[in-house]
Amino acid sequence: MTINELAAHYMKFAIEYYRKDGEPTASVDGVRSALRYLCKNYGRTRVDDFGPLALAAIRNAMIEAGIGRGD
Repeated sequence: MTINELAAHYMKFAIEYYRKDGEPTASVDGVRSALRYLCKNYGRTRVDDFGPLALAAIRNAMIEAGIGRGD
């Protein structure tokens, strides 16, 4: 499984999980933003090959790009 495939599954989950009064909450937009950035940079990477160093790298890149809570 690739990061793209895992992200698609998680996005489906997030849309159903993050709801209030039957509507998706703003958290869904945050998840979508983070997954978009993750997939852009690591989408074709196999999940098994995505480890702590890749997570730290993507976190740092998102911080540098100004992508974070509320974006």
